[in-house]
Amino acid sequence: MQNGLTPKMMEFTKCMTTRKNNEVVEDEAAGRVHVGTKYVDGFISDEVCPSCGAKKVYHEKYDAFFCPQENKWLETGCNDPKCEYCGTRPNEPFS
Repeated sequence: MQNGLTPKMMEFTKCMTTRKNNEVVEDEAAGRVHVGTKYVDGFISDEVCPSCGAKKVYHEKYDAFFCPQENKWLETGCNDPKCEYCGTRPNEPFS
């Protein structure tokens, strides 16, 4: 525990603190999702991030879902350096 908060509560607090800066808007016609001032080709899912409850975003380039509020991948890569998706995937969606 840090500052009297469990790790899960700290993660949730971080998410809620940054959420106001990361408006997430889907442009269905263009097949893009805008997150703050950045964007990815993909879509907003109906499923939510398990740690903060934000809707998951699918990142087409890396064939993976991420949390737009916490800027973290929600699934692990395959660890194959030759994989066209995972082989070049950065540590964070917006690095």
